[in-house]
Amino acid sequence: MADEYALGFDALARPLRMAGEPHQVTLELSGDHSAEAELRRLVADHYQRFLPGQAPPQGSDLSEFVAGLPVEGA
Repeated sequence: MADEYALGFDALARPLRMAGEPHQVTLELSGDHSAEAELRRLVADHYQRFLPGQAPPQGSDLSEFVAGLPVEGA
């Protein structure tokens, strides 16, 4: 459901939004600019709050950073 979605980014750190009807939701870019700093800040906050003692990815390149994020269910 679109109203259950808080915030997301694509692999280039561009912000995404959900659109559509319930159970027929699609992801769309909400801007062409990279929000890499915001993505990194949110990931660091998530690790601090929910994964204490673990360090977030430290890749200096965006692709390395994204590749270092955990995969859900893995």
